[in-house]
Order: sequence, then structure tokens, then C-alpha cells
Amino acid sequence: MVQIRPGFKRGEVHGEQMTIALLDHSSDSLSDSLPVRVDGKAQEHAVFQLEGEVGIQVSAKRGVLGPGSVMVVPPQSAFTITSVTGSNKVLSFDVAPIVAPESAQVARSSSWPSAQFVTELETVPWVSGGGIQFKAVVGKTLTVILTKVPATAMKGLDVPGHHHNLETLFCVLQGHATARVGDRVRSVGPGSVMVIPSGVEHLSLESANNEDILLVEFQPIARHDLRELMN
Repeated sequence: MVQIRPGFKRGEVHGEQMTIALLDHSSDSLSDSLPVRVDGKAQEHAVFQLEGEVGIQVSAKRGVLGPGSVMVVPPQSAFTITSVTGSNKVLSFDVAPIVAPESAQVARSSSWPSAQFVTELETVPWVSGGGIQFKAVVGKTLTVILTKVPATAMKGLDVPGHHHNLETLFCVLQGHATARVGDRVRSVGPGSVMVIPSGVEHLSLESANNEDILLVEFQPIARHDLRELMN
């Protein structure tokens, strides 16, 4: 089932293969209870930091999640929140383990980070193609993709709809646009979440107010083929 949730502020959105949760905790609400242990999950999951800074410890490793950082957490790995600065807003992404199709089993480019403790997306190079730019962090069972679509690339855009063979989840971070998912056309903006089932055609139609669009995409597969697809 296609889901489009405008203005997603808190809680969870569930697909058939994936769940995305928006968590919002201020430093004041957590300061008295730090450090906070977060129990491990049965499957690999990812955290995308939207606002604030969070000190993290996994086993002997320590790091800081700042805005735009991605943390990929292996299965059964608990972590500890050691500090929180400012408003702590994060997207938490969970996926059930699945078997990657043969088409995705290609060599990973050395410039694309695989699952790491914390990846600062600012350090990952943008890859351009088809008028858009994207960068990604690839885990063993999931991929986090940051995509930038300039308003100029969408002006007069005449691209046929496309689909993926796996469920895909998008969250709009910046900008407003009109999007088509299946037979539904909706206005989306910051905080909008779109859950697109496998095989459902989708296409961003046009930018509103001549704005660039920035969105984060989650896929329940290790997409080692991304760079090759853009060539």
C-alpha cells in the first residue's frame, strides 16, 4: 500500500519491509538520565541525525552524531548515548533481513563507505547523473541515500515513471514539490514521508516555489551498484 505522510513530526511509519521512526528529545529531557543504554536489535538498523549532536559509544568505540551523520548499527549491538547537545532529532530506520538479488552483487567503489560506526556525509563525495546528485552509506542489509534535486533539473522535466524491485522509503528534508506515487499525486515538503511498495511506479513531477529538493532515501538492501547505475 502506498503511504504519503505530510508533515511527519513524531512516531513511526510502517511499510511491509521497513519502519522509519522520528525521535525528538531535547538535551533537557535526557540530561538527568545520561548515560542511556539502547538495547541491540535483531537486525541491522541505521540512524540519520537531523538536528543536534549526540555522543555515542558502541563497545570501545566513541563518536559524535552531528546533523547529516549516519550511524549503521550491526545486529545485536547495543550502544550508549553519552551526551546530548541541543534538540536531538533523528530518523531511525529498521529493515527486516532479506537476500540481495544477483544484480546488486557488484564490487563496491572504494570512495563509497560501507557500514561504519559513524559516517559524516559531508566527507562523502556527491555523485552526479541525470541532473541530480546523491551520496550513500551502504550497510550489509540496507542503504541510506542522500539525494539533491536542483529546481532547474525539474523544470520541464519529462522523465518516464520508474520503479524499484524493493520497497523504498523517502523522507523530504528540504524544499517542496509535487510527487506522483502510483496513481496518487500529492504535495510534499520537509517532514513528508513516502513509503513506496516494490514495483509501484513513481516520479517527482515539479518543484514548488523554484526550490531545490533534498531528501533521504532508505532501501532494504546493500546497494553496491549505485555508482555503476549512474555511469
